[in-house]
This record gives sequence, C-alpha cells and structure tokens, in this order.
Amino acid sequence: MNSTAPSRSHLPALDGLRGLAILLVIVVHYGFGFDRVGLGRLELATQNVTRLGWVGVDLFFVLSGFLITGILLDAKGNNRYYRTFYARRMLRIFPVCYLLLLIIHFVNPIAYASDPTELAHFLSDEPWLWGYLANFRAVAVSRLGACHTAHFWSLAVEEQFYLFWPFLVAITPGKRFRALCFSLIGTAIASRLALVGIGVPHAAIHTLLFTRMDSLALGALLASLAREPEGLARIRPLAAKLLAPSAMVVVGLGLVFHSVSRHGMVMLTAGFTLLAIFFGSLLVLVVTAGKQSATAWFFESPPMRFFGKYSYAIYLYHFPLRPFVERLVDVRQPLAGSLILRQLVCLFVGTVLSTGLALVSWTLLEKPFLSLKKHFEYE
Repeated sequence: MNSTAPSRSHLPALDGLRGLAILLVIVVHYGFGFDRVGLGRLELATQNVTRLGWVGVDLFFVLSGFLITGILLDAKGNNRYYRTFYARRMLRIFPVCYLLLLIIHFVNPIAYASDPTELAHFLSDEPWLWGYLANFRAVAVSRLGACHTAHFWSLAVEEQFYLFWPFLVAITPGKRFRALCFSLIGTAIASRLALVGIGVPHAAIHTLLFTRMDSLALGALLASLAREPEGLARIRPLAAKLLAPSAMVVVGLGLVFHSVSRHGMVMLTAGFTLLAIFFGSLLVLVVTAGKQSATAWFFESPPMRFFGKYSYAIYLYHFPLRPFVERLVDVRQPLAGSLILRQLVCLFVGTVLSTGLALVSWTLLEKPFLSLKKHFEYE
C-alpha cells in the first residue's frame, strides 16, 4: 500500500478560473432581464452576448474534473482514501446547500403565494433537490427547477460524479486511466447523438451526468497529465493551437444553425465537447503561464481570486435572489433612457448581494465546517 500523503500544492490561477466561471454565470442570469420585443440593435447585441454566460457551468465542470481527480490520484492507495475524500467533500458541499434549501422551503410558500402553479412545481421538485437528483427531475418533467432552483441540476451532476469517480480512479491502473477518460468523453458524445436522434427532450440531454461527463473527463485527463514529470507544460503548444479553433467552430456552427443556446442542436451534439476542449486548453495555458505574463496577472489578480474563493456560495445564492433584485431594480424600465444601463445596475446589485451573502455564509457556516477537515486527513 502506498501511504504517501497527497500533494497539497495550490495553484492561485485556478481560483481565478473559478472566478471567471462564476462571473460568467452571474452575467447570464442578471444580464438579459428585458424582453426582446422593441429592442434596438445595441440592446439585442448586448443581450445575445450576455446570454453566452451559461458556458461558465462548463468551465466549472472542467475545473471539477481536474481538481477532484488530482486529489484522488494523489491519494490513490492511501488507507483512508474513501473515508477522507467523502468526508471532506461533505464538509465542503452539504452545509451551505442544505441551509439554502431549508430557507427556500420556508420562504417560497410566502413568496409564491400568488402563484400557486409555480409553488406546486417547487413542492413537487423539492425532494429531488435535497437528494441531488434535480437533473433526473428535469428529465421527468421536461423542465428545470421551479421557483428559481433551476441551477441545482449542475450541482446534481457534480455530486453524482463524486459518487462513482473515486471507485473508478482506484481500480483503474495508471496506464489505462487515460483510456478510461477518453472512453467517457466518447460515451458522452455518442449518448447525446443517440438521444437527439430518438427525440429525447432537450432537458434530459442537457442535464444528465452521462451526457455531460465529457467536460469532467477532460478535466480528469488533464489532471493525469499534470502528474507526469513535465506536467502540463508538455502539452502547452497543443493547448495554444486548440484554444481559438475550438471556440471558432462553436461560433461557426452557431451561425449556421442560428443558435449557440445550451438547448440548441449545436451544443446537444458536439458543442459541449468543443467547449470542454476550449476550457481545457484555457486551463493548461493558465496553469503553465509565466509569472510575468498577462495571463498570470489576470487570473492571479486579487479580484479574480476573490470571486473564485467564494464561487460556490455565490453560485448557490445568486439565482434565488434574482426575482428580488429584478423587482428592486425594475429591469423592464429604462434608466436615463437606456435599458442597458438599467441592466448593468441589475447586474451590479445582484453581484453585490450574492457576494455579500457568500461572505456571511463563509464566515458563519462554511469556514467552521471546513475547519473540521483536520479530523479527516490522508495517512
């Protein structure tokens, strides 16, 4: 048995990547609250750009695959491999998530008293949320969560990944691990193509683990490569060559099919994999960037690392806050004659409130629970 403790090296730039991911998600949820009817060209263009912020979730998936697999590879063979991994994951994930669900449980009946249909949807969805099964619920009812719990599907994907992935990492010999990652990527692509072909609702294709695991598996593949003697520096030239083309292919297909929506045909087939390649390439370039480079300066900057540090709580809180913020700002009424300016105010207020809640959550809830990790160390 290998009892070597896993590596504890921390890469500041990865916090910056997480920061980018959460900012993209906030932009998509707070950046296009106005209707398309009667908008001018500039407003339509702004709305179309901000709508692309949903790709932040795909960046989160690649990062999760990379970071979680790195932890598992470093701990492989450790006597406390499973116990420590699952205990530390639960301390990180469960407290803030379940507190939010508890708050929503008591607030929603009051907030949606005048909308019995939406409230009924939430009450039927709620058990699935507590069990990290929101993506399966989305498949069953062909829609994402009610009462602004739609973002829970991505939490479900990651939690389901955490359930089975440690076992696969443990039983797969090192030489076969990359083949495993490639097989999962291929399975995700084939699954999406098959489900599209037989007419399965888009909610199923978009939210199930086995149709979205290409991003997680690509991150896992990079984690394996990072543990070679030369690390990710060896594939930096390849990443540099893939970064722009992967994005251009997605955009090009979007122009042909008139959509780059996460529910559109482009994404439901090859698009998610191309996004994974783009963000995987970005991860490689960021991790291997020189300390004096513009890339390192941006992703290691205090603001980006700040948002990355609190990204989990911000992600949880920002979406349930959206109806309150939109009523507070009244996003459908121009500010100084500009809907864009009004939307920028909405974005600012939503970001401040979400981040403020995340800071309170970190201090009063997350940090105390995370301090318990010292009781769950690898040997």
